Amino acid sequence: MPNDFTYLGAFRVPQGDLGGPLYHGLNYGGAAIAYYPAHNSLFIVVHDWDQLVAEISIPAPVKTSDIDSINTATLMQNLADITEGNLDYIGANGQPLTGNANKFKLRLGV
Repeated sequence: MPNDFTYLGAFRVPQGDLGGPLYHGLNYGGAAIAYYPAHNSLFIVVHDWDQLVAEISIPAPVKTSDIDSINTATLMQNLADITEGNLDYIGANGQPLTGNANKFKLRLGV
């Protein structure tokens, strides 16, 4: 419920291509985000066409309207294809998937 959330502030993500296709980087990120407690970091799936994943740190959030004073996350792992070229074959028993079925998606409540 909305009242269960407390706004702690914001942080920025690293800029640049980050090992991915030119001009993609985290510009189109957020298709799926996962928290990794062992590193206190986030895995972010980026551009819908690429389905690449990067790992970034979680810096201290800042509450401000001055964007220059917001902390920026550190890139911990460049964008990479975590399926090693097998994104179209991640169905049950390696069966092929087509269309939007082969996309990483945010799943809540799992």
